[in-house]
Amino acid sequence: MTNIMGLLNHRPLLCLVTDRRRYAPDGSNEQQLESVVTMVGAAASAGVDLIQVRERDLSVRTLEALVVRCLDRIKGTSTQLVVNDRLDVALGTGASGVHLREESFNVDRVRMRTPKGFLIGYSAHDLDGAVAASVYVDYIVLGTVYHSRSKPPSQKLLGVSALAHASRLIAVPILAIGGVTQDVLAEVAHSGAAGIAAIDLFIEAGRSQENRTLGITHLVDTVQQAFDSPKPLV
Repeated sequence: MTNIMGLLNHRPLLCLVTDRRRYAPDGSNEQQLESVVTMVGAAASAGVDLIQVRERDLSVRTLEALVVRCLDRIKGTSTQLVVNDRLDVALGTGASGVHLREESFNVDRVRMRTPKGFLIGYSAHDLDGAVAASVYVDYIVLGTVYHSRSKPPSQKLLGVSALAHASRLIAVPILAIGGVTQDVLAEVAHSGAAGIAAIDLFIEAGRSQENRTLGITHLVDTVQQAFDSPKPLV
């Protein structure tokens, strides 16, 4: 795998956030777990930079087994994998890092407990939270930027202007999340964000071609093109 600094310096930075229930809504538990492994493998083969395994309701034992399977799938690629919220699982499985929520452990304590080169990501929902966390973390996922099916209509939206402000103010990479579609990629790029994190965008891309890897590869190319020639914000 590429080193962490190489990952963080990459633009655009693409992060797949897993959601087994959306991958296989009518499947058994085992089918849903298998769908995560399949999606992770396709994303890594397509050149996605970062995988966030976000399956918080699983038992520790089941989550550990899932992460190990996913790590096996990304061997030989440049893709890095982080575990949402569960620092113990991330450390125990040899994952690249952990992704913390605002409700998780204090980020400064996590930094003190983890080895050099261990990746720490953070989900922020406002500028103040992002600024405070940026001292200790390696990247920040900021949102909700646009309306998203995973959030209620009452969810406060940050909007692209707040994304741009955060990207100017904060030194670590900022990834936009929430309602990111191919139609807004150029706008996100022009904001100064380092990249995107998404669930549905990857699901839809995987369905758009004859196989999932081809669809996600096309998405990766599309994101790259948008960041290479962003349109001005209007």
